[in-house]
Amino acid sequence: MQLTAEGEALIDREFPHMLASDAQMLSGLTPREQAQLAALLRKLALTVESVS
Repeated sequence: MQLTAEGEALIDREFPHMLASDAQMLSGLTPREQAQLAALLRKLALTVESVS
């Protein structure tokens, strides 16, 4: 499967906005809390994959 040129353009246009939004959401957390959140989300993702 491959993205169309339109799909690639959409990603190129929207991805920076998504990253900025994510950074804004995480700005209330300390770097340590952000690392803890990332570790917990990785653990959750592994559990979801094993259940699916």
